[in-house]
Amino acid sequence: MSKSQPPIAPIDIDPWLHRVGLLADTLSSAARQAMTATFGIATTEWRLLLALDPSGTRSPTELARHLGLSDVVISRALAKLHRSGHLFRSADESDARKFNIRINAKGISLRTEVTTWWINYEAAVLSGVSPQAREAMLALLGQCSQRSARYLMAAHNNVSPPRKD
Repeated sequence: MSKSQPPIAPIDIDPWLHRVGLLADTLSSAARQAMTATFGIATTEWRLLLALDPSGTRSPTELARHLGLSDVVISRALAKLHRSGHLFRSADESDARKFNIRINAKGISLRTEVTTWWINYEAAVLSGVSPQAREAMLALLGQCSQRSARYLMAAHNNVSPPRKD
């Protein structure tokens, strides 16, 4: 005769943050699939196109820092955009081992098309949500983002993270 296992107690977590994470995953996945199918680019590549100013150049390191992405992710996305003719690459005048990136007319056109699609997607997702509710949601997400950053910084510095009050 085998011993029966005691029932596992449910874990008591606040469902709000979990649902925000699920929503972010759902929105990101839908956008990624649509951008890939419609425009042949990933969201990372679109973010790169948005970060480039037609009147100037940026280095891959600057772009990685600006977008909060790894050098490897930036390098792959830049290579794809360059191969597809959406960017100009030029040698860095101060260091021949480095290069700078500038968006070209084809890249600007793609950025405009994808951004128009994004604005329509955003409008569809937020239809029926009042401006007041949007502002409240943004404020709450901003607070959560700041607290999360503080929590992660404390953990990184081996300090006891703030606890629930």
